Amino acid sequence: MTLETGRPYFSIGEVLNVLKDSFPDVTVSKIRFLESEGLIQPERTQSGYRKFTETDIERLRFILRLQREHFLPLKVIRERLDELDSSGTGAGQSRLALEESAEAAPSSEPRTIADMSGGGVSMSTIELANASGLTDDQIDELTLHRLLHPTEIREQRDGAEATAPILRYDENDLEVAKLCRAMLDLGLEPRHLKVFRNAADRWADLAEQVGLPLSRQRHPEARRAAQEKTREVVRIGSKLVRALLREAVGPLN
Repeated sequence: MTLETGRPYFSIGEVLNVLKDSFPDVTVSKIRFLESEGLIQPERTQSGYRKFTETDIERLRFILRLQREHFLPLKVIRERLDELDSSGTGAGQSRLALEESAEAAPSSEPRTIADMSGGGVSMSTIELANASGLTDDQIDELTLHRLLHPTEIREQRDGAEATAPILRYDENDLEVAKLCRAMLDLGLEPRHLKVFRNAADRWADLAEQVGLPLSRQRHPEARRAAQEKTREVVRIGSKLVRALLREAVGPLN
C-alpha cells in the first residue's frame, strides 16, 4: 500500500495500514513503543494527535527491517540511526538510502536464548517456552491477547521466500512470559490477563498526554524532557497502583 492522500502528514492509523503489507506483525502499540524509545519523533497536532511524514515512515521501515532481517536489538539500531543523523542523512534520508543502509547492516543471526547483541535477546517459540515454562498453546493465546509481541520474519532460501513465517521474541516478551506463567500457576487463564494489557494501554495513553506540551516543541531537549516526564508518570503510577491494591486487598508483602 502507498500513501496517496495528497497531504504532507499522516495519522498513525494510515501509517499502520501502509506498513502492514511489508510488516504484518506491526501494531499501533509497536509504533508508540519505538517513539517512546526515541527512535522516531513524529510531530503533534494541537489536540495531541501524531503527524507522521513520509520521512518518518521510511525511518520506521528501516527500523523494522533491521529487527526482522538482521535481528538487531534497539540499542544497536539506535546507534545506527544516530550515525546516520550525525552525518546529516538520517532523518531526511531517502527511502533508497535507508534501504541500502539496512542491507549494509551486519547480520546478527541468533543462535540461542543466551545470544545477546548490545543487550538484546532473540528467541524462537520453543526457546521462549523452555525459558518461561509456558506451553506452545499458552504462548499462542498470550500472543492473541497482545501480551506478547513477537516479530515475524521470513527466511530466504535459494532466493525464494519461505512459506511459513518464523516468530522471534525479545527480552521484554521473556519477562512478560515469566510473569504470565506465575499468574497461570495461580489458576488464571490467558484470557483473564487481557485486563493487564488493556490497563497498560490506557496508562500509556494517559502518560503520553502529560508530556504533550513538551513533545509538541521541535527542540530535541524538549522532546527528551517529554519522554522523561512520561516515564516519571509511569514510575509514580506504579507506586500508586500498589498503594491502591494494598488498600483493596490488604498487605502485599
